[in-house]
Amino acid sequence: MIADAQTNPLLVGVHDLLQDLGTHSLLLVPLRVHNDVIGVMTVNRGQTECMFSTDEINLAETVASEIATAMRMYGSINRSR
Repeated sequence: MIADAQTNPLLVGVHDLLQDLGTHSLLLVPLRVHNDVIGVMTVNRGQTECMFSTDEINLAETVASEIATAMRMYGSINRSR
């Protein structure tokens, strides 16, 4: 989780974009298949001074897990063709 994305030094290359989008906080959730990370889901929050709650993080992790499963299944179908 990145609390103040618009000023975080790790995101210096996209500060202007984040400001244009009104993004204050970012939540980056890995898309995992077994032990491999196959991508990252990003959730942004525009409200200042508002962090992601534990429930929101848990929901994002659940959604990311479902996305990763769907991606794995799609890849398996395409390889079998």
